Amino acid sequence: MRELHPEIQALRAIAIAIVVVHHVWPAALPGGYVGVDVFFAISGFLITSLLLRELDSTGRLSLTGFWARRARRILPAALTTLAFCGIATIVLVPVTEWDRTFAEMRASAAYVENWHLSASAVDYFAASDEPTHVRHFWSLSVEEQFYVVWPLLLVLLIAFARRRSATARRRLLVFGLSALTVASLAYSAAATAANPAATYFVTPARAWEFAAGVTK
Repeated sequence: MRELHPEIQALRAIAIAIVVVHHVWPAALPGGYVGVDVFFAISGFLITSLLLRELDSTGRLSLTGFWARRARRILPAALTTLAFCGIATIVLVPVTEWDRTFAEMRASAAYVENWHLSASAVDYFAASDEPTHVRHFWSLSVEEQFYVVWPLLLVLLIAFARRRSATARRRLLVFGLSALTVASLAYSAAATAANPAATYFVTPARAWEFAAGVTK
């Protein structure tokens, strides 16, 4: 039976709300972009808890089952949004902006919009860098990449600790996830100092935020 966490859903809503306020009224909430960081941490907690509950109850993780559930939950709404954005682009956006907009739409459909923006040296906070209407798919792209890689890492750690006791397996998981958190945070700090605009979007610099939400 799936656990409901109304308090966590409320935190998610608050995180989204402060991001929206930051974009609509930036002067009122200049630090509202941290809502994305909070949302990533919550996702890390929820997804890891879900996977560990499955492991505790069945003794294994079904990667295909997990990925199928994520696809059913996210893909219909995401692809519908992109379809409407495509129509809106043709109707409302100047032809001179079509190449850039459709390039971002293709990257968004493939869930690599964050890497596309990083490679394009987009500055998320630059007023002169006019965003497309799919720019915010970068955060969903990071989430989707997390959904692919995170379970694989857990499976590898579990396989490595298969012959150990339950306590030893849990300690190994904690150690492995903690090491990933430290490595990602160190990379984020170093890369941000060198190239903040590009680093803002990339998944390795964001992984520690998901890992920070893991509490068990």
